[in-house]
Amino acid sequence: MKQIVLVISALLAGCATQPRTYNNYSKASTFDAGIQSHYYIITAIDADGTPISGAIVTWEITANDEKKTETIPTDDKGKSIADVRVKPVRSPTINWADYKSEVRYSVSKSGYFTRTGSQSGSSYVSSTGGRPATPKNVSVVLTKPDDYLSSNFANEKQSAQIRQKVLTFLTAIRLESLLNEADLKLRGIHMQDFKGKRYLTIELNSDNVFNSLKLDGYGVGKKVFDETVRKILNPLNDNISDARLFYGYNIIVNAKTRNFTDQYSVATPLKYEFMMPQSAVRSYKDKDISGQKLIDDSIVLLNDERIDLKLQ
Repeated sequence: MKQIVLVISALLAGCATQPRTYNNYSKASTFDAGIQSHYYIITAIDADGTPISGAIVTWEITANDEKKTETIPTDDKGKSIADVRVKPVRSPTINWADYKSEVRYSVSKSGYFTRTGSQSGSSYVSSTGGRPATPKNVSVVLTKPDDYLSSNFANEKQSAQIRQKVLTFLTAIRLESLLNEADLKLRGIHMQDFKGKRYLTIELNSDNVFNSLKLDGYGVGKKVFDETVRKILNPLNDNISDARLFYGYNIIVNAKTRNFTDQYSVATPLKYEFMMPQSAVRSYKDKDISGQKLIDDSIVLLNDERIDLKLQ
């Protein structure tokens, strides 16, 4: 299946006499520059780099103390462009004017998960000149449920029943916005065997980089369990649990840690695996056991080494 990558560029350029080009920026030369245009561009492409036309982009635009909403579908090149006209905010004491705008966007297409985000733009003009516009580039991934299944898992006949349950689970956690601290890894869901038992494996990437001066591998593991693993246990239990199909879940979370006092320090990867029996997860969600008991009944690996994780 394919994914949509959204490349967002906020291109701030002078209006009127400024040609609508996105790679050349002319320096503003007069204080009375008047209204400027802030161009926000979303380019929608699939995983192979092919532009996606017809994606619905809803822009919520804030400029000049006013708010408005525009819907601009992507064209045949996969582009949706919002031309935001911005009036200057002039300084009462010095000879300059500031131009500011902000957009919030929602991008959707049938069959894909909707993604939202925001961007802001700013430029100024003074009596001696202006600041050249600076492009801002952000990549956002719109995905289909199938994009999270490994190729083997997506095609295995023996996995058909559990696969449908997984797709329901994926839709549930997306609709409920449960993953604020991590995101599912593309092609990261598959079945695996460990010590003669079958586990449904779900791999995620943490959005956080943890401070190695404050948290060691065990401390990060507790954070990962609280911020990510706990949140998906309920939809796992509600949508997938079936002891006839597999023994347990292997929730993999890829995290990073680095020394925050050293700006040149390189982040160290940490890979956590929480191999939990379905029965233990069910007991935990039914409030029959504690989170620590769930951990004790599970296998926890850190960078492929088994650890004893204490939540307190």
